[in-house]
Amino acid sequence: MQYAQLHTRYLEIYKIRYLHRVQSYDYAIYLNQKARSEIKWWRDNVATYNGRSISEIMGLDNWQFEIYTDASILGWGATLFKSGKSISKTGGRSG
Repeated sequence: MQYAQLHTRYLEIYKIRYLHRVQSYDYAIYLNQKARSEIKWWRDNVATYNGRSISEIMGLDNWQFEIYTDASILGWGATLFKSGKSISKTGGRSG
């Protein structure tokens, strides 16, 4: 998707700064307006890219969900939660 990488850079920087400050992955990250605007860009533009919105693809009726990620030398993973319930998982091994 054209320009997609430009709309993740600030989110990555924001996450790294937040983690540096709290020194733990056990905290919720409260997004500022600029971070929310990047997520809004994804919401608005994915639909025009493939004709379907993320919420339609995932079966979500609103944008209140949590994403947990983890990575190590051995592999990586991510889980999407809605209302405290895991609704999607992905992951893989490194190398």
